[in-house]
Amino acid sequence: MSVPQGKTFKLADLFPVAEHQIENNVIFTTENGDVRAVSLGAGADAAPRRHGRGHLALGIDGQVRIARAGKEKDAPERPAITKDDVDLAVAEGADVRRVESADDLADDEPKTVPEKDFGRLGQGMAFVTAPGQDMGISAEHRSLFVTVPLPEDVQLHGGLHLNKRAVLADLIDYRDGEVAREAVLDGTGVKLMLLAFDYEQQLAAHTAGADALFLVLEGEATVEYEGRAHTVHAGEQMVFAPDAEHAVSCERRCKVALLRVE
Repeated sequence: MSVPQGKTFKLADLFPVAEHQIENNVIFTTENGDVRAVSLGAGADAAPRRHGRGHLALGIDGQVRIARAGKEKDAPERPAITKDDVDLAVAEGADVRRVESADDLADDEPKTVPEKDFGRLGQGMAFVTAPGQDMGISAEHRSLFVTVPLPEDVQLHGGLHLNKRAVLADLIDYRDGEVAREAVLDGTGVKLMLLAFDYEQQLAAHTAGADALFLVLEGEATVEYEGRAHTVHAGEQMVFAPDAEHAVSCERRCKVALLRVE
């Protein structure tokens, strides 16, 4: 693991990248594969490549454009057109132009289906791809996202859908006097949980039981980690070790995301 535990940080600050470059940095090694922080320099553009597993992408900094590659569309098969066919059409009054060959009559040439642009993945957003999908990424400005390999049994909930961007903070509502919880992705070895803290709400000290990435989506949270307090603002992150005791509280309303992997 290449990120500090129990400290507030910004992943984009930990993993600088040069213009036009893309770097993959392992955050966690899990049973499903490596969880990576993918840094893109300004103007970076990666050709589409196929992944055997589905992936969860979490927007951390900047904006990353996600697109599926175009593909060749074959022309439909048609019987060969002969001169006799043309002469017959003319005899029947059809408006047929003069042709040099039968190929000149074929108007359905192979075409390239335009790439599917899924839009830009920004800070606090999520995107889930299907297994075997060809995906390309690019960025106009320096950006970073976290990519998480998913198991076959993964399930999506609460407004998180395949191949659709979602603003994580919009997937959970505040509840008066409570800490609302919503698991939006769940499968073997991975879970993405959203929490919305009403005013002066807290979670008592506990352990995650697995490696966890903590992200503040709105407002700010106080994390007491192994007896030391840290203030985590929107756009900042922390990593929790599996057995480290921590508590989370918010004086004002705040929303956070917890990615738990093992």
